[in-house]
Amino acid sequence: MDGAVIVGTPFQKRCSHLVLVAAPYETSVQRICARDGIAPEMARRRLDAQLPENVLRAAADFVIENDGTLQQMQQRCNALLTALRKEAYGETSDEK
Repeated sequence: MDGAVIVGTPFQKRCSHLVLVAAPYETSVQRICARDGIAPEMARRRLDAQLPENVLRAAADFVIENDGTLQQMQQRCNALLTALRKEAYGETSDEK
């Protein structure tokens, strides 16, 4: 499930784990502008309308820092997925 507004809603209780993907504020602004073709001011408004990062971090079971390259992000996601699989199924990364 992907959703920027899960924290603090009734849906949060239905989630077994919450994963926050966090990036530095200005990095997020740049990425939103590139993705959506909007001005930085509009991207900042979107970010500022969301719950503060400290609230999201406090609610998260896991935090993936998205402050590097795409390859680093992929490695971090794969490491978390491996840990979650192991928790859920007792698997090792070699089994799947």
